[in-house]
Formats: sequence, structure tokens, C-alpha cells
Amino acid sequence: MNQWHAIDTLLRELILGQKKQLLLCGRRFVPSLTPEDMLQPNDYAELENNPRFRYEEGILAGLQMAEMALRAQHCDITDARGSCTFQTPSKKR
Repeated sequence: MNQWHAIDTLLRELILGQKKQLLLCGRRFVPSLTPEDMLQPNDYAELENNPRFRYEEGILAGLQMAEMALRAQHCDITDARGSCTFQTPSKKR
């Protein structure tokens, strides 16, 4: 595995872990919350203005932004023409 794929794998693992953390946090306030519900947390008053939930949501957004920025940088480096097609490394089973 090259360095880029190691970084990408790490970011994907961090994002997955943060999604789980966000769901657990949300379920403390809305026990029936599903991963799909988290796409529209403003549908739940308990989450809309909840500082803890919004904090965890912000961490997830930051990780996702970092992932996209690094992928864009990787494409700029590997293909100066801007036609990079990034492929995530396959999962090992």
C-alpha cells in the first residue's frame, strides 16, 4: 500500500468512527434515531439546537472536508490535466 492509500484508508476509518459516534450521541436524545435520520437532524428539535450533537456533527464535517481536499490534491499531483479518477483501495477481508 502506498502512502496515499494509507492516508485515505485512515481518513475513511476516522469518518466511519465519527459517524458511529454521532449516531450514539444522537440516540441519547432521540433513541429511535437512524443513520438516515441524521441526514436531516433539523427534523428533531432535540438535535437542532443541541450543542453536543452539533459539535460531533462538526467534527464529521471537518473530517469529510479534509478527505475531499486531500483527494483533490492527490488528483492535482497525479494528473496535471485535471482528469483524475480516484479509486479508493479495496477492503481487505
